[in-house]
Amino acid sequence: MATSTPPPKTPAATIREARPSIPDTNTFGRVAVPRQPEELDGLISTVTSPPASRLVYRRHLASGGMGEVAEVRDTGLERLVARKTIHKGMVDSRSLLSFVREARVTGQLEHPHIVPVHEIGLGEDGRLFFTMKRVDGANLRAMIRTLPEKRLSHHTLIDLVDIVIKVCQALAFAHSRGVIHLDVKASNVMVGDFGEVYLMDWGVARILNERTHGAPPADAPRVSSTEPLVEYGPAIVGTPSYMAPEQALGEDPRIDGRADVFAVGSMLYEILTRRPPYQADTVLATLVMAASARHPPLESLLGPTDVPPELARIVKRAMHPDLTERYRSVEELREDLVRFSRGGGEFPTRVYPADSVITEEGAPGDEAFFIVSGTCEVHIQGRRIREMGPGDAFGEMAILSPGPRTATVRAVTEVTVEVVNGAALAQELSTMKPWMSMFVRTLADRFRERDARALPPSSWPPGDA
Repeated sequence: MATSTPPPKTPAATIREARPSIPDTNTFGRVAVPRQPEELDGLISTVTSPPASRLVYRRHLASGGMGEVAEVRDTGLERLVARKTIHKGMVDSRSLLSFVREARVTGQLEHPHIVPVHEIGLGEDGRLFFTMKRVDGANLRAMIRTLPEKRLSHHTLIDLVDIVIKVCQALAFAHSRGVIHLDVKASNVMVGDFGEVYLMDWGVARILNERTHGAPPADAPRVSSTEPLVEYGPAIVGTPSYMAPEQALGEDPRIDGRADVFAVGSMLYEILTRRPPYQADTVLATLVMAASARHPPLESLLGPTDVPPELARIVKRAMHPDLTERYRSVEELREDLVRFSRGGGEFPTRVYPADSVITEEGAPGDEAFFIVSGTCEVHIQGRRIREMGPGDAFGEMAILSPGPRTATVRAVTEVTVEVVNGAALAQELSTMKPWMSMFVRTLADRFRERDARALPPSSWPPGDA
């Protein structure tokens, strides 16, 4: 009987869970992205929401003429920023245009010492706002109020001058872009906790007319303001306590970068005297003082040794009532301040024409000299001894140890020198420890005695004149 072979067993079917080949997506604008976990959905929703809704109020910081400044948290970038919001009720076209103009002008002035503007928009309450970097620190006016009434130490003075130098850098940049600030003052300078310096509040800044003030250099893009121009006639803008005369008089065609130069001088004046140049009971009275440049002279408020003579000269030139006698530019002012802060401009300068006599052998003298530029020759008893140039000093014996000049020094070319007199030296020696001051004076006497022994002139150092 035949037997049949059973058919092979078919393996049982394996059931697998179906997986979709295309994931669900979320669409943002025209871009579709895979659906993400809920927390990422929330994050994307936050960063793509309108600017106003991302700003969470934290606290009030300050108020000004155009608006109020608050600290807010930007939830999109998780950082603290400052938000300036236009005052309620400022709905007229002039106020709105000025506010937008401030944001645009400041936003285009990208410089390390000008606070960055982030964005501009309409708040949930319908008011215009713009956000900017929040600076942790104090304004320069508050710093001045903490200064001692007595003479500033050299270290403190140089630190304050360095702050002003950075303000000058910001102004020089703005001027190169055709913008003048017109409200430079200590309270508009913020100094951060880590030394950052920012010139704030460009609300009354002016974009200069190219026809009357010239265009900026070809490689310097000019700041533009695209809102409609509205002419309101001559207007006086700024803070009267610090104003240049032409600004206080509203002399529109004459107002240029030298008005900012005057204001920087006013800020230095306040650092030195602890008060602004112009103070009166009313704004109008202050404005009248500014228009006529009637401020107390530095020397009437300070002692004879309270301010280095060269810094006093810088302040007086910056604040000269006649704008043609001021520094021609804020950059020129900055250069003088840098020279002073680095120790090269603590003393007044003097220029001698070629072939003129600076010191004469045998004559009395009470000044010493540092050569800034030019060439001099030293003569003793009619004999040419040596030549001196920039960096050399001479005449120091006259102020260290009284006696007649030991040599004649004649200018070969036009020579610029810094002049140190006995009073200035005494001021510097008074800051030394007593033993050091005595040591310097004794050393000078020893040199004078050596000279009296009639050593050969060729053995004398260049400065013995």
